[in-house]
Amino acid sequence: MKSKLGMGLIAVFGLLVMLLNQPFLSIPQGQVSGIPSILIYLLTIWLMVIGTMVWLSKRAGDQ
Repeated sequence: MKSKLGMGLIAVFGLLVMLLNQPFLSIPQGQVSGIPSILIYLLTIWLMVIGTMVWLSKRAGDQ
């Protein structure tokens, strides 16, 4: 059980590193309602990573 959680967290970390590299950071351009879209991108990635980690932790705790 612990190894599945560890592997999942490593996968989430790898995805985070990939999404925060230069090719992906250059995709959002412009503004949305006066807010720079890069900030919206970073906030979305951050929330998705936290949500995925919580989901993985709860799923590992249920088993």
